[in-house]
Amino acid sequence: MIIPKESLSGEDIRRAIEDVLGKHLGLTGKGYKCDGRLVINVLMTAAIEGRVIESVCDDLTIGVTSNTIRGYLKNRLDVCDLREQEMQMNLSLSDCVPVAREL
Repeated sequence: MIIPKESLSGEDIRRAIEDVLGKHLGLTGKGYKCDGRLVINVLMTAAIEGRVIESVCDDLTIGVTSNTIRGYLKNRLDVCDLREQEMQMNLSLSDCVPVAREL
């Protein structure tokens, strides 16, 4: 088995996704009780674990409720633009995936 010279940790991947989503969703500002980084981490946890925002907020000791997270998102995202934003994020994330090299 060949051991790759370069490898990514889970934390490396989490940070890369956080950067891409923060930039493309415009979730970089600070709110009264939470900021964009916290919102993105809650969303990533919910997506990765197949859970709802409520259960993630209940399990994490983050000091905000799911209503706070939803309010933050509602103030920063326009529902009419969600499809376009989804396509842009998917494209941006796919650009981050390294191309497989043939041996």
